[in-house]
Amino acid sequence: MADLVGQGIGSLRDLLKFLTDRSRSADVLKNGLLRELRDNLQLLQHRNAAGANRQAIIQSLKTDAIDAAFKGNFKFHTLSSGKKVGAQHIVADRQNRYTGWDEKRLITSMEGKIHELRQLGNIFPDQESAGINIPARLDNLYFQILLLSTFIYSGK
Repeated sequence: MADLVGQGIGSLRDLLKFLTDRSRSADVLKNGLLRELRDNLQLLQHRNAAGANRQAIIQSLKTDAIDAAFKGNFKFHTLSSGKKVGAQHIVADRQNRYTGWDEKRLITSMEGKIHELRQLGNIFPDQESAGINIPARLDNLYFQILLLSTFIYSGK
């Protein structure tokens, strides 16, 4: 993903390694959030691969650490120095709507999208004939998680 180069990140693999390295701190909630972010990003990078089972990908997405962070009153601004998403953090045009958002708002939105995708899978078992654009929803979630990851990376 060439757009990551503008963020100082060589590749998606480098970003995943950064999230893994950053998830080794004394803060258990922060570690869980960063690992969950990394794992969901890894899952979603295969969302458009030929033969990928989108329903299996959706069911594999996790929100446990996000739930634990909210229950534990986690201070989300500690993920990336408490700034807001600026134009310099945008790696794809579809992320422009998130300009001005903070970490908590991004994470809350991601959690809502994951829960919605799971519910749609239960409501419409045959997603192809249901008229729901699941690939677009997965793409939006992927780019939102990618934005949050690059935002955290920029505050290192």
